[in-house]
Amino acid sequence: MTASTHRFRKVLGLIPIISLALWSSTCHQVAACGDGLHKRSQPSATPPPGAPNRQLEWGDLNIIHTTDSHGWLLVSEYSQPDPQCRTVCPSASSPCENSVGNLCRCQTTPNVDSSNPPRYVVSSRLISSPPKLGRFRFFLAHDLSCFSAAHQGDLHDGNGLSDAEPSVHPGTPRGTTTSKIFTRVPYDILAIGKAFLESILLCKPSLLRYVSTNENEIDITTTLTMTGNHELYDLEIAQQMHDQFAPSWKGSYLTTNVNITTSGTSVPLGSRYRKLVTEQGRKVTAFGIIFHFTGNANGTIVQPPSELVLEPWFKEAIHDKPDLFLLAGHMGVRDPDWKLVLDSIRAIHPEVPVIILGGHYHIRDCQQLDDRSMSLASGRYMETLGWMSLSGLDQPEQKPKFTRRYLDANRVTYEFHAGEKFDTIEGVQTSAELTKAAEEFDIHHRLGIAPHSFFGYRVPSTSKESLSYLFTGPDGVFETVVKNRERSNPMLGIIHTTAMRADLYKGNFTSNDQYITMPFDNSFQYVPDVPRKTAEEVLGILNAGGPVRNKAQLRRLRRDFETGAGIPRDQNFHLGHDVNEHYLAWIRLQSEDHHHHQQHTFMSEGSDSQTTQTSYGYVTKDQCPGYGDDVIHTPLPIVDQTEYVATAIPQDSDLIDVVFDSFTAKFILEALNEARLLTISTLNSSPAHLNRNYTMEKDVKEYNTVKANEVLGIYAQSKWNN
Repeated sequence: MTASTHRFRKVLGLIPIISLALWSSTCHQVAACGDGLHKRSQPSATPPPGAPNRQLEWGDLNIIHTTDSHGWLLVSEYSQPDPQCRTVCPSASSPCENSVGNLCRCQTTPNVDSSNPPRYVVSSRLISSPPKLGRFRFFLAHDLSCFSAAHQGDLHDGNGLSDAEPSVHPGTPRGTTTSKIFTRVPYDILAIGKAFLESILLCKPSLLRYVSTNENEIDITTTLTMTGNHELYDLEIAQQMHDQFAPSWKGSYLTTNVNITTSGTSVPLGSRYRKLVTEQGRKVTAFGIIFHFTGNANGTIVQPPSELVLEPWFKEAIHDKPDLFLLAGHMGVRDPDWKLVLDSIRAIHPEVPVIILGGHYHIRDCQQLDDRSMSLASGRYMETLGWMSLSGLDQPEQKPKFTRRYLDANRVTYEFHAGEKFDTIEGVQTSAELTKAAEEFDIHHRLGIAPHSFFGYRVPSTSKESLSYLFTGPDGVFETVVKNRERSNPMLGIIHTTAMRADLYKGNFTSNDQYITMPFDNSFQYVPDVPRKTAEEVLGILNAGGPVRNKAQLRRLRRDFETGAGIPRDQNFHLGHDVNEHYLAWIRLQSEDHHHHQQHTFMSEGSDSQTTQTSYGYVTKDQCPGYGDDVIHTPLPIVDQTEYVATAIPQDSDLIDVVFDSFTAKFILEALNEARLLTISTLNSSPAHLNRNYTMEKDVKEYNTVKANEVLGIYAQSKWNN
């Protein structure tokens, strides 16, 4: 089907290079190479081996969506989920160089200063494949937790562009600069979440015309923003969101089930909900809901969604019939609380379409709770661009048609679906702002040159190519950087394997890579003078179940994906600590289920792409009809890992200092106390020092002054500059 190119009037999206970002306007000059503007891609980038193979399906309403960006507005030298490129890149010979892909960005040579320009903040003219074109209405929701400060983040905790802010601007929350850059875009919906930058672009055919016709104005009038749990870990941050951030969005910052106590009174952190009417008279009722989170700071209240739906104000808000309900929030799409909200709506409006946009678990996922709704989650780290279309809004008596697609967020994808170059002056200016921030924060400063790559879950933890071994090996990070030389006791250094958030690649290791690989500023703590026999039991207790537990989890996840079952609820769920466990089980499931012939069969059926080469990436299985992935991939390799790894315990000392990341202190203490009892059971008598429990107050002490997000940089400077 012949695609027709359309231009958009206003800037609608900021999309970093691995990320989302598509849309700009034609009131801004569209820049091709002949316009004297540089393409916004990495000069060191090479085309990704995979490419889109079919056009998007457009409907009456079309949605662009991303989740869990974690500060990825700038690229590193590699991207998730396919960082296997090992090509040394040629230098850019002209602004129009053809190396524009960025799914697999290549490593620069060690003697080259790798100052990576920012990801795309792309403008856009998009190609619409349907012959029937109408006007477009856009909503854009961005999970923009730029002011949050916690263990995991939205626009922070994962990239130097956001996380380095306090070191350059003392007293300034992480992500302040990036949030200002985001305000260049006229968002219609911003959703702030725990680990989730969710961008939603809803494109309703309204004011588009062919390139050859006069351009008309796009209706972009209202912005909605929603809260998430990372704004709630710290009362000071939550107060700032209430006092400064929410007012700037003039009622569009949605915190449906979150309150804050101010001046002795509990009030909504932002707005409960928002009702919109488009130029064409379409009525939209929107909510921003966070999952049943219990780790919030004193002074804030998160109301469980199960209680929210019983509130008189909520029942009143959903009483009037709109053309569409939009539920955007920081919850996995299989969280059963979504169904509670949907059921409350269905009791009054059984036929109104409902769109649910979730995230939190870093996965691509889709399901339909009924035949008039669709729920979508779109990956993490701005590597996935989620697409949803809805048709049939003008025939409410008929069931609507939904489609979804998971796009690899890179320039090859953008150009395939946009059909031609789409850089604009506005986009280039925004890219320049990101570049300026990166230079100010000095995040591309080289700390060392890694001799080879280190992987999180692609190799066994005992492999010299493992991040776990990098930390726990005889000349590793624990021994070189963490060890307190003033302590005479040997150290048992323990770390959770998910503390290392991303693979570390051969070549230049920069300040930005340090934030990407290990973003959290946790301290190192210890329990001193632990009997060696007790210390020897701790790691085994922490990893009880090991691969057996992984297999059980995989079976459970398979059942959940095949049946649409909800997410198990335990302490980790309510604290938001089950993200990595869920993501790794999802990756493991893809590897187990993959069949190459199915992929190649799909490629040959109605494909516009000429490539049959597959690269590492996601192979998505969800609950929605058809095939969701826009690019065909081979699933990522994965090796079962234990949850914790540790340094070796020497045999020449009876007392050991047990050292750990402060985030895991509670679990280490539980394991120590279990090990203590196990030690007592093997002795004829019970020594006095084993007769009481280890406690946080009496036994846990600060081990040194170094932070977890500093150790790799210190190690690189010490070991990788010879």
